[in-house]
Amino acid sequence: MSAGTSPSAESEASDVERIRDDVDVTLDALSERVSPRRIAQRRKAAVRRRRRRNPLAAGLVAFGAGMLLATLFPPTGAEQRAASAVQERVKPLKDPALEAGREMKDHTQGARGRARSRSRRPLPRPRKR
Repeated sequence: MSAGTSPSAESEASDVERIRDDVDVTLDALSERVSPRRIAQRRKAAVRRRRRRNPLAAGLVAFGAGMLLATLFPPTGAEQRAASAVQERVKPLKDPALEAGREMKDHTQGARGRARSRSRRPLPRPRKR
């Protein structure tokens, strides 16, 4: 204790100093947390963790991002010619494919209807032994 200060004044001064240190530590932590560089690093780390857990999902996201980017650019002449050539080759297959699709639809609707009618029948009672 110094000659001109009371114990309570020294105690208050040390409390103020401790609070200042606490505030400094808190402000440092907050500035680290909201730093754009640290945010980007945390996001990259999170994406890496998710990619390791589910590579299929990461692949689908990458595929979707690629498709989205592809829509931003107009098709080239070569792409347009290739698409026209594919359309011409596929044209004869269009009607048989549509007919096969209709047949599958009719078949599955019929099966669904039969299953539905069977499910509405009462279940047989178990036999007594």
